[in-house]
Amino acid sequence: MAPGFAAIIGAPVVTVPLGAYPDDTPIQKDRRGDLVAKGSGVPFGISFLGRKFDEAKLISLAYAFEQKTQVRGKVKPYLAPWTQVKTKSSCSRL
Repeated sequence: MAPGFAAIIGAPVVTVPLGAYPDDTPIQKDRRGDLVAKGSGVPFGISFLGRKFDEAKLISLAYAFEQKTQVRGKVKPYLAPWTQVKTKSSCSRL
């Protein structure tokens, strides 16, 4: 809900991992019925909403939360990337 609200008012928002649903969680679809909203191992996050033009403070808060909770290392990825993203140094100049 926070990301949608932020877009409406033009405020910054950042979402960080908070946990994942337990292995015995039954699958529940979203309102449209085409995405999994809840299910075994599905990760979920917490969103921090900031004031307009206060992105630095918001990112600092999110970073501090992640460092304190260390959730990112505990939650296994729900989907794994299929390809490696090239770094800037490995891309050719246009």
